[in-house]
Amino acid sequence: MSKVLVIPDIHLKPRMFDRAAAILKSGQANFAVVLGDLVDDWGQYHNIDLYELTLNRAIEFAKEFPKTLWCYGNHDLSYIWRMQQSGYSYTAQFTCESGLKSLYAVICRSSDHNPPMGIVQRVDNVWFSHAGVTEDYALRLVGKNKHKDGTSWANDEDTIFNFANDDNIHSLWEEDSPVWARPQDTWKTTEMYKDDKIMQVVGHTPMREITFVDNLLSTDVFSTCQDGTPFGERRFAIVDTEKQSWESAKEEYE
Repeated sequence: MSKVLVIPDIHLKPRMFDRAAAILKSGQANFAVVLGDLVDDWGQYHNIDLYELTLNRAIEFAKEFPKTLWCYGNHDLSYIWRMQQSGYSYTAQFTCESGLKSLYAVICRSSDHNPPMGIVQRVDNVWFSHAGVTEDYALRLVGKNKHKDGTSWANDEDTIFNFANDDNIHSLWEEDSPVWARPQDTWKTTEMYKDDKIMQVVGHTPMREITFVDNLLSTDVFSTCQDGTPFGERRFAIVDTEKQSWESAKEEYE
């Protein structure tokens, strides 16, 4: 049985790693999955110290918990690929580039998982990504290619998983990609890939509370409003990957 602690969008809140570490040490979960977006937040464009603190804390967490799986978020990739977007900090550009590179090196040295840091991670029949793998993205990824027996590559979960983790910058910057999709806007969860078999766990879209609709668990409840006030309930989810179910983590302060 695998119980996985989900760490959603950090957005320059390094204390989230402290809370996650305490949950893991309590034995409630076997390991964690980080859903990306370590950097950027409202009004923090010039706060280099906070960028450095967050990235250094991520590196410490990776060393302390080497079984952790990591996903890229759109804000992380924007610095790796220099694809400017809302929230991008030119002041912190070098800090983010070097910090994310150092984090990747640490993860690669300590993890035997493939990929150690990727677009999509999976445990049993649960897929973890920053924003979610949509049906449109899966079909676009494989096009009209078919197996020799005539069946579509879009029905091959291994192919979709591998193709997504090897996808290019232009494809991943489309609105239906695993770093940009927002199915929660309309709750069109029937458009999520393989919704009858695969549970998907995502961050990216700020939620008031952790929400499970059909096959989609939305966990970004740590984001803030533009004035800095919390938007969501600020709780962590623990996913049972065999049962495809979830529960809230218990913390001492409660």
